[in-house]
Amino acid sequence: MGISGGKDSYTLLHLLKMVQRNYKIPFELIAVHISNTALPYRVNTLKMGEICDKINVPFHLKELNESVENRSKSPCFYCSWVRRKEVFLMADELNANKIAYGHHLDDVNETLIMNMIVHGTISAFPASKSFFDGKFDIIRPLILISEPETIRYSEIYSFPDEEQNCEFEERNLRDSLKGVMNNLYALKKNAKINLFRSMSKIDTDYLPDKTK
Repeated sequence: MGISGGKDSYTLLHLLKMVQRNYKIPFELIAVHISNTALPYRVNTLKMGEICDKINVPFHLKELNESVENRSKSPCFYCSWVRRKEVFLMADELNANKIAYGHHLDDVNETLIMNMIVHGTISAFPASKSFFDGKFDIIRPLILISEPETIRYSEIYSFPDEEQNCEFEERNLRDSLKGVMNNLYALKKNAKINLFRSMSKIDTDYLPDKTK
């Protein structure tokens, strides 16, 4: 699994370890962190390793030095692309066929709205998706868990969070969307889950004709 050093990935790590202990079919759990030393953003990888050690999960750290400035895509997009590429490479080296990420319900909804605004598409990311002709599956076990729930879980188990924010974070549309999303959720009790469910209930009969 990919571990970022934030509350979501620590929550996923902890829950997957519990599943591993109780699941009838044995599977191996490995934590991987990709660090880009070209960025000021840092997490406590020593603490990360200690947490993995404590629950008996092998921890692998890969350090890169990739500048994200002056690219054709945004810094956040390019950084994310580089990290995903390295995770695939490490999965191949470790003979892993499943890559788990800690994306949660709020991440999906934010991605939906962001893609509508930026790309004009109704899309987000699925709970699972195969890559490279089925060689790897990306899975998101927390996709129905809300961010407040992961925050609370992390508080209960005293998981650390990111030590330093990235200098590009304030330029990130996703970060700006959080306030908008919170306002939407405040309008109706079930707004968050209903927004998520809407992606599987698209009524094309009541949508405008496709425009060129």
